Amino acid sequence: MRDVAGVRVLTGGDRRYADAGPERDRAALTAVNALFGTAGGVSAFVSVFVVASTFALAVDRRRREFGLLRAAGATPGQVGRMVCGEALLVGVLGSAAGCALGGYAAPRLTAWVVDVELAPGWFTVGDAAWPYHAAFWTGLLVALCGAVAASWRAGRTSPLRALREASADGRAMTPGRWLWGGGLLLTAMVTLAAALLGDPGDLLHRKTYVSRPMLLIGAAALLAPLVVRPLTRLLTWLPARLPGAVG
Repeated sequence: MRDVAGVRVLTGGDRRYADAGPERDRAALTAVNALFGTAGGVSAFVSVFVVASTFALAVDRRRREFGLLRAAGATPGQVGRMVCGEALLVGVLGSAAGCALGGYAAPRLTAWVVDVELAPGWFTVGDAAWPYHAAFWTGLLVALCGAVAASWRAGRTSPLRALREASADGRAMTPGRWLWGGGLLLTAMVTLAAALLGDPGDLLHRKTYVSRPMLLIGAAALLAPLVVRPLTRLLTWLPARLPGAVG
C-alpha cells in the first residue's frame, strides 16, 4: 500500500480495504478461524482416545509377550519404553502422512470455503512452513499421550503372565476405566440436563458445542468394552445361523 499524489494505491492483501464493508471480511475470518480451530481441537481430542484405545488393546493382547520379556530380565521401564518407542514410530509415520495429505488438500479446502462464501474472496493458503511443524509435532505428541497409560500397564506386567493362556488375560474394564468413564458420562448428562432446563440457547455457543461432545466422546471411548460383546453378538446373530461355510 502506498500514496501517490494524494491517491492511495492498494496492492496484494491490502486490496481488501477497498471493499465497502471491511467489517464483513473480519467477521468471515472469525467464522473460518472458529471452524478450523474447532475441527482441529476435536480431531486432536478424538485422536488421543483412538490411539490410547488401540495401544491398550495391543498391550492387553501381548501380555504373554511382555511376561516373557520380564521373565528374561527386562525391567518395567524397558518394557514401557518399548511401547513408547512403538508409539513414537507410529506417530512419526502418521504425522508425516498427515502433513503430506494436508499440503495436498489445504488449497482445495481453501477454494471450497471461498466458493461457499465462508471466507473472503482473497482468502488463500500461504507459504509459511510453521503449520507443518506444528501439525507434525502435535501429531507426535498426541500419539505419545495416547500410549502413556498403555506403556505403564505394559511395564507392570508380571513375569507369571508368560505361563498363562492368552484367553486368561485381564479384564478390559479396569477400575480406572469405570471411574473416569462413569464420571465423564455423568458430567455430560448433568451439564446437558442443566442447560436444557435452564438456558437451551447456551447449547448453540461455540465453546459449549465443542466441550460437551468431548465429554461424551471420552465417556464412550472408556466405556466401549461394555458394549463390544453385546454389539458383536447382535451383528453376528443372523450370519451365524446361515448354513455351511458362509455362516
